[in-house]
Amino acid sequence: MSLRDTTVRSLLVLTSSLFVLPGGSASGAQESAASSSSVQVPPDTYENPALAELMRRVRAARTTAATGLDTYAATLKHRVYVGLTARRFRRERGIFEQERIGRVRWSSDGSELIEWQGMRATAPIMGLDTRRGDHVSDSDHFSTRASTEMAEDLTEELLEEDKINAFDLDPFADRLWIESDEVVHPLADDAPLHYRYLAGDTLELDLPGDLRDIVLFEVRVEPRRTDFNLIAASLWIDSESDALVRAGYRPARPFNMGMDAPDDEAEVPGWLRGRLEMEISYVAVEYSLHEMEYWLPRRYAFDGEARFVGLVELPVTLEWSLSQYSVNDGVPATAPEAPPLGWRMRTYGPDSPDRDSLAADRPAEDTLRPTRTIMIPPAPELLNHPELSGNQVGNDELFTFSEFEVSSLTSHIDLVHPRLRRTARRYFWGLDRNLFRYNRVEGLSLGAATELPIGSLWTVTGSARIGTGDLLPYATVGIRRAGRAGEWSFKAFHELRTMSDTHDPFTFGSTLSGLIFGNDRGEYFRAAGIETGYEVGGRTSWSLAAFAERHASVELGSTFSLRSLFGDKEFPPVLPADDGNYLGVRASMKWFSGLDPNELVVTGSLYGEAATGEIDYSRLQAALSLSHPLTFRLAGAIEVAGGHSWGAQLPMQRRYFLGDESFRGTLTNELTGDSFWRTRGEVATGLAAARIGLFTDVGAVGSGRDRLSDPLVSAGVGFSLLDGIYRIDIAKGIRGIDRWRLHFYMDGIL
Repeated sequence: MSLRDTTVRSLLVLTSSLFVLPGGSASGAQESAASSSSVQVPPDTYENPALAELMRRVRAARTTAATGLDTYAATLKHRVYVGLTARRFRRERGIFEQERIGRVRWSSDGSELIEWQGMRATAPIMGLDTRRGDHVSDSDHFSTRASTEMAEDLTEELLEEDKINAFDLDPFADRLWIESDEVVHPLADDAPLHYRYLAGDTLELDLPGDLRDIVLFEVRVEPRRTDFNLIAASLWIDSESDALVRAGYRPARPFNMGMDAPDDEAEVPGWLRGRLEMEISYVAVEYSLHEMEYWLPRRYAFDGEARFVGLVELPVTLEWSLSQYSVNDGVPATAPEAPPLGWRMRTYGPDSPDRDSLAADRPAEDTLRPTRTIMIPPAPELLNHPELSGNQVGNDELFTFSEFEVSSLTSHIDLVHPRLRRTARRYFWGLDRNLFRYNRVEGLSLGAATELPIGSLWTVTGSARIGTGDLLPYATVGIRRAGRAGEWSFKAFHELRTMSDTHDPFTFGSTLSGLIFGNDRGEYFRAAGIETGYEVGGRTSWSLAAFAERHASVELGSTFSLRSLFGDKEFPPVLPADDGNYLGVRASMKWFSGLDPNELVVTGSLYGEAATGEIDYSRLQAALSLSHPLTFRLAGAIEVAGGHSWGAQLPMQRRYFLGDESFRGTLTNELTGDSFWRTRGEVATGLAAARIGLFTDVGAVGSGRDRLSDPLVSAGVGFSLLDGIYRIDIAKGIRGIDRWRLHFYMDGIL
């Protein structure tokens, strides 16, 4: 199975097969089993009688919008992108991106002709790119061969493709591009049982000369229930032809496999159950008017995300546009007698076998005219088409719709979208959300959590746990309000926290390390109070919160580990916190630029906190990293970071702690102080799929200029997989450190 099979197809099916992938000449969801005369329309379905009459005409016209059209041809530009990110990652990685350009033709007898002219594909996370030779790293034999094989696989798939993702040549196909029978189409005969229809805006277009003015009516479609198979939509209707000419929509809520497909979830590995969600931000489609009679597809955009909750997120973008139309030109969509020299041609039809030919060996007497014909030029011509977008991997600016257009369209959808995140209580225990954990304070700590949606925007959350060590109950109760832009939250809590900004001792990996090997160097304190905040996600994410808390020291609560049964391994004591009440604010921001490891990638983060109370303090830290290909088939990266504090002193629990992967060659939380600076440099082999290289870390942590001017130095060799997602480093202290250390972590800079 090829790379595209294992990425694009699976992820597109995962995120969008319920809603947007077309099939055949009409949507199955659009054809309702119930006739319009047999449907008992609820009295609140239409806002007014005029709207009811308009929707009746729209339903009648949904299969006649292209009546009288004999042929059309157009230039198709199609792009799909799939990424990978996680909450704690410094940046998103690109899994796959493909862009293609071709000339398509359709005839009223159903014949289709597709002449692909250009195709570009990248797998950034692997360092592969069909534009081989554009980058120094591509001169590597392995990457060149792998990129060539990827290009060959994708070229073959273009010939074998029975349908294009989210696109259909047939102008009589569903105009909303909904395929799945699971989705209730808003133009289906029984749709009034599931939707309410509201009158929206009116748009008038004054055309020059004797051309008729165009008047568009907006119909807002409101789902009656927050079911995943209903959509909220903004539909724009041509007043003269009753044709749907523009639309924006999204499902009434995200899909959750545990709630919506429990039978399918039974086949998912246990540690993933309850975690799989799919959310579509928007689907936008627009038509253009030709010969003042035919509304034909112009552009389409889809944006969604698959989530393994608490693990990773997979953003998906798909868009296409049709331009340079030729309508009713009398040229049928039939295959040529023979393709141009060097081109490949494959034909499909109900009355003929599939055929694949090169111009050099296709029989001249073969005059077969199939239903569907696909043609592809020689590889150099296909891969180097001048209209391909170049090095814009994962570009978050669509070529179809502008940011303003998307914002306007989604704002109309928001007016009728319930925005309910979930429809039932959710319970978590065990490994979910680190509710099973072990550390030297709590001992073995078991917990449970729940989420309860109330209304259309709010979710109440709660969690509780207790450990065998300190025997103290911990609990959190909160409420969240979800919006399209961000999320507001409030919580009251009594919880165990870590002092470190860089090390999380509550992960499953830390639990195993402590329980088996007795390695728990986390530093802890107890916090109780309230907090309210607002958070916005995306490629530039930020958060702002205000808090009122009481901090208290904790003591060693457990000394058990499997290693202690066979030796004298003991846990170290816990650093005492500065007890007291604190009132303050904290803010953070993360951003990145660049997804292609064959180009410049920049990441940055900023965190600040200020509080008054037992000890008044403020602290600010920042980090910046850059990576870029080098000569001799290498790649290089550099990262600089620093933090400073103001006030007489920092509370112990708010000091800077560095160690382990944050300063290689040291132990976890070994370095602590009121201020710090550090820098690291790396040089590695250039292929992102698997790298080996050298690194060095230089930095200092302390409370005065003398300490900060006396840096520590370490160096070593590192291994990384999948553009730095997985990282293993062997480090040796050179100055101020005298030991070897092995580090395994995720999200490296190379």
